[in-house]
Amino acid sequence: LPRNAFNLSIANLYDMGLTYNRDLFGQSYYIPNESDDTNAQSDDLNPTGADLQQSYGVDEEITALYGRADFSADLGGMPLEGNLGLRWVSTETMVKGTLLTAGRNGAGAVTTIVTPQTFEGSYEEFLPTLNLNLELRDNLLLRLGASRTLTRPSLADLRTAVVPNSSLITQVFLNGQTALDNASASALVGVGGNPELSPYTSVNLDASLEWYFDDFGALYGAVFRKDISDFIGGIARPEEILFATQAGATLTADLMITRPQNIGDATVQGIEFGGSWKTDWGFGLAASATFTDSEAEVEATPGNLITAGLQGVSDTSYSISPFFERGPFEIHFSYTYRSDFTANGNITPGSNAVIDENSAIVADGFGALDFGASWQVTDTFQIFAEGTNITDERQAVYQGNEDRPFQIH
Repeated sequence: LPRNAFNLSIANLYDMGLTYNRDLFGQSYYIPNESDDTNAQSDDLNPTGADLQQSYGVDEEITALYGRADFSADLGGMPLEGNLGLRWVSTETMVKGTLLTAGRNGAGAVTTIVTPQTFEGSYEEFLPTLNLNLELRDNLLLRLGASRTLTRPSLADLRTAVVPNSSLITQVFLNGQTALDNASASALVGVGGNPELSPYTSVNLDASLEWYFDDFGALYGAVFRKDISDFIGGIARPEEILFATQAGATLTADLMITRPQNIGDATVQGIEFGGSWKTDWGFGLAASATFTDSEAEVEATPGNLITAGLQGVSDTSYSISPFFERGPFEIHFSYTYRSDFTANGNITPGSNAVIDENSAIVADGFGALDFGASWQVTDTFQIFAEGTNITDERQAVYQGNEDRPFQIH
């Protein structure tokens, strides 16, 4: 890149004003010997080793059986209703991909050995659910719930594929070993999947107390807890990766490849309050607030368990939504907010838990105001308008503290 590319492309960072210099970026990312008028030939479709390394196929077959029983009873003069359910799930997976390893030919030069891979896995789980509703008074309801749930890895997480840093691939192809010798540690990275992932399960408990008043009013409070087993996070470890070059040679380098792993157990718990109210004239208000605490026990290195907070979890979130509904007219505003949360921690590069607050990537607290209005002109014709983030708020992402900005959304 030209030395001044960043300065000329992004201005007034702290004022969050952005400018874009298209010509400068075009020069910065120009790759020699490429042309927009290149005609693809049939031979171009033959996969290279790099194509195979980044390609994969996943088959997933799920079988489920479930049943539910509803019941009701009288508990000390208070009506009790509930249901009990049980779900059995069986999952079979088959992941296909390619392993590339370095070998040597008769002349001693490094060559690529392509080995097809197939991973097969299966697991079964029983997932019970219990819900209870107890009417303490005519307008006071106690709800209790307990369940065990399962979250499968995404198909992308199950891939065998490895995708190195794309800019490094280009530089090595053009400049060979020189590009690897001059690459910084931040460039010697990549991502991949893990076909041996297990799903993570969660035992969930919640209780709420709900008070209903007038025709359109309600207040509630709730507590919840989730105990998660084998949650999935990214762990970076060194792996030998093969690179093709323009000259036809094959090069190898050790890159830090981040792959998803079942890295530990976690707990998420908190409380929630909320309510809604509407007058006879159509004016109303709905609001809620949630306060959450999370904790994970992670095996950062073999035999070394550490405690950390969970990535992506805010301590505080709330919403306030005033509205007006009368006849064919509706108008509402909605303000939602969530406090700071860690977007990327630093137990190991890419991990989902948070230890080093000075180097973790943190998303600043962010709130946005949305708007909507409608007029039902006839039974079949409606006029409406909607707006998202109408005050044009922006979210800053920083590393460790606000003096080290990282991104602006």
